[in-house]
Amino acid sequence: RCHSSMLCRVSRASLGVLGRIAPRIHRPMLHIRPHSTSHPKPSSMSSSSCCQTTPSDSCCSPPAKPHTPSSSHHPISSHSPSASSPPSPPSPSSSSSPSSPSTTSSSSTITNEKNEPSTYAYDKVAIARGILELRRSGTLSTVTANPTPGFAPIFGTPHMPYMIQKSCHGIPVPVIALRSSDTHARHLDEYPRASLVVFPLTPVNRNPAHMDMWRVNFTADATRLPASDNDAARDAFVKVNPSTKVLLETFKNDFNFYRLDIQDVLFYDRGRTQNIQLDDFQNATPDPIFTEAAALMNEINDKYAKTKKDLLALAKEYANVDVDDAFVYLVDRLGFNMMVRGASDSRWVELRLPFPFLMNTVQECRQAIQETIEKLATTKTQQTKTQ
Repeated sequence: RCHSSMLCRVSRASLGVLGRIAPRIHRPMLHIRPHSTSHPKPSSMSSSSCCQTTPSDSCCSPPAKPHTPSSSHHPISSHSPSASSPPSPPSPSSSSSPSSPSTTSSSSTITNEKNEPSTYAYDKVAIARGILELRRSGTLSTVTANPTPGFAPIFGTPHMPYMIQKSCHGIPVPVIALRSSDTHARHLDEYPRASLVVFPLTPVNRNPAHMDMWRVNFTADATRLPASDNDAARDAFVKVNPSTKVLLETFKNDFNFYRLDIQDVLFYDRGRTQNIQLDDFQNATPDPIFTEAAALMNEINDKYAKTKKDLLALAKEYANVDVDDAFVYLVDRLGFNMMVRGASDSRWVELRLPFPFLMNTVQECRQAIQETIEKLATTKTQQTKTQ
């Protein structure tokens, strides 16, 4: 049943049901660690998922670097195709795998109730570094050193724009813009410590905080930039966040810029909390496509999610699950992740669809996904005419 395609057909025997359902668990949105000269040793995370797409779940492991698919790293290692051959169908012998969910029909339903971690091809250190560089906004939280009775000492702002500057050692440093009258500015004058929670990139009408998705919490020391640097910082900030141009230029004398030097990184993943060593984070090499794929994901979701049928067809054809809503939220050189919602279930779950071989550019990823969707649409049209 395999046709030539730029996507690998997902084997339920080797991957299990890719959409892992996990109950919504309350996770603290604010995590500001006090100043410390040492960081606690991170605890390794174990996964019972059948989908072995994460080379390592321990933040003590070396920083992840982009790698080519192999028998130990490719998401469908049991039948990984080469670049010159089309995807192979699942091996019949793999159907007896004890980790495979049982099936009673040709179409699988998403019924796994385990609190599984997310599925991706790189370790969490590289993902944390990549998501900070990919995104341009996060949830900023600050605290006051002198709380007033009757007022909360913590103040948080979702969708706080930021830009990334690289230090002389290539370490990403978020920079935010605050008015002098802003509560965050007053807090930082009292206690120059902030928390920035960064979520995966989702469509505007899909709030990741309301879904069971991973997120990364960065605790940082905040330093106000010298007034002499404001003009250059403003120009750079507007290039990254064009929607802030009017506000920053109208009140340019009232805005100050703060750099957030990251001191602590926490990775929240479906109820599991993993501390990432600062040295590992600073030395990590994120997937180059992951950090540059924002426009591609927006394009795919805007183009195909309006009618939904194309993304739904991907989930049906390659993961063999029936869903009635879907969007793409992560793309890397080895594949992409979708959040889907079952036809008979209101909960959002995750699918990982791998590429059959390594992609080198965002354009190659775009072409692979578009060609596959178009081929599926053509095949369905031909089947309809035949019937």
